[in-house]
Amino acid sequence: MLKLHIPNMTCGGCENKVRKALMPLQGIDSLEIDRNTKLIQVNGSAPEAGIIKAIENVGFTVNRIAA
Repeated sequence: MLKLHIPNMTCGGCENKVRKALMPLQGIDSLEIDRNTKLIQVNGSAPEAGIIKAIENVGFTVNRIAA
């Protein structure tokens, strides 16, 4: 499980952008996004670096939260 804080995710459009960025990645079993708290939780075997890079590539800042 990977928990990330995305401070500049502010609306439903941002949430959709993040979701669309992560959908093509292999190894994601589930994805929970809460735009109110700006947190996402990713479960699966996808590499952390790939997840973070995909989110950053669509314009968001990513902070890892220790599990």
